[in-house]
This record gives sequence, structure tokens and C-alpha cells, in this order.
Amino acid sequence: MTLPETLQFVTAFCAVASAGCAVLVARRAQRWRDTDEAQKLMDRIDEAESRLDRVDGRLADVPNKADLATVRGEIHAVARTVDQQVVPGLQRIEGYFLEAGVRSK
Repeated sequence: MTLPETLQFVTAFCAVASAGCAVLVARRAQRWRDTDEAQKLMDRIDEAESRLDRVDGRLADVPNKADLATVRGEIHAVARTVDQQVVPGLQRIEGYFLEAGVRSK
């Protein structure tokens, strides 16, 4: 046998050995998933995911910056309306009562 033919066989043997190692690693990984430690780890991951789902559900109802900005704008609009419409009326009533109080003395 010549050197090129020998190299072909060596290369083929290395490829077969590599495939065999890959199969063994995959089987070992599968067996690890079936162990008690792996099951406990999977249970902890499932519990953490369910807790995150509950937190997401609670945070869905919490107002965000846009909601607060909208409320702030509405409050300022109401305050402006009070300043423009209610305060002058109160001042007129207050003036009337002050004037009536001064007259009665």
C-alpha cells in the first residue's frame, strides 16, 4: 500500500472514531437528563418561569410613564379650569360676604 492509500484509511478511521465519540457523548447527555439532579434543576427552572409569568401578569396593570404623563396633563387641565372659572366666582362671593359683614357693623 502506498502512502496516499494509507492516509485515506487513516482519515476514514478518524472520521468513524469521531462519529462514535459523538454518539457516546449524546447518549451520556441523555442519561444526565434522566438523573435526579437534572430533574430537580428542571423543576427549579419551571418554578422560576411560573414566578416570572406571575410577575409579568402583575406588572401588566402597573401604569407606565405614558399613563402618568396623561394623568398629569389631565390634572393640569382641571387646575387651569378651576383657576379660570371657580376662583373668580369664589372671589366674588368672598367679596360680597366681606362687604356685607362690613356694612352690618
